[in-house]
Amino acid sequence: MSTVITKKGIKFVNIAIGSLATLASLSQITYVVSDFNIFALSLFAIPLSAMIVMLEFRVPSQLFDFASFYFSYLGRGLLQIFLGIIICHGGALKLMTAFLMVISGISFCLFQFLPMVEEPDYFKIAGNSLTVGDDEFDDGDDVI
Repeated sequence: MSTVITKKGIKFVNIAIGSLATLASLSQITYVVSDFNIFALSLFAIPLSAMIVMLEFRVPSQLFDFASFYFSYLGRGLLQIFLGIIICHGGALKLMTAFLMVISGISFCLFQFLPMVEEPDYFKIAGNSLTVGDDEFDDGDDVI
């Protein structure tokens, strides 16, 4: 029963963090006149953060080939830390959002190494599971 709550909690956190990061990135577009570097960073952050929200509802078929970091806790955590650093320019709300992104990113990185946290279903569909303690991994390549 606790894994169902964990999956729902992780889904809620992904939607909340992705939405906050997308809104913070969209608000940085207004820096186009004052600071072009922050504007350019927001152009990278918008699709990366919007994809976090979209993956909770629909998984594009080719995404695993081009952006496989979305399908592991470690990759997702490092992405959230990276997005937190990108969106930390601005007022207090952006700083709070960046702080929440970094904290959730660190916790997602820790989830990769905790065997009691089960991966969401779309992690397993995209590729083989690579969590610690997963003995079912067999790539089929036998050395002769």
